Amino acid sequence: MADEQREPEDLAVAFLQLLCGHGGSLSANAVATRLQLRRSQVERLAVLLGEDTDLGGLGYLAREEKGLQLRFRLTEKGESLCQANQDGEW
Repeated sequence: MADEQREPEDLAVAFLQLLCGHGGSLSANAVATRLQLRRSQVERLAVLLGEDTDLGGLGYLAREEKGLQLRFRLTEKGESLCQANQDGEW
């Protein structure tokens, strides 16, 4: 896929910005396509940004699995972050 040299922090911010701009919820495939990442990379980022504190998650997004489809949605903490950064200053 595209630029493999992007820093994880930049990718995490891009992931959150993407969700903020799309109503707080997107499928894993849509995130991968829009960020030009492999789905496995998106899923690793989701662990970092997710709710599972045992895995080091920051609590900004939740996973929703329905059958074979995986979606990510912002948590209340994630929505608050979007609100706080509406001016584009991340």
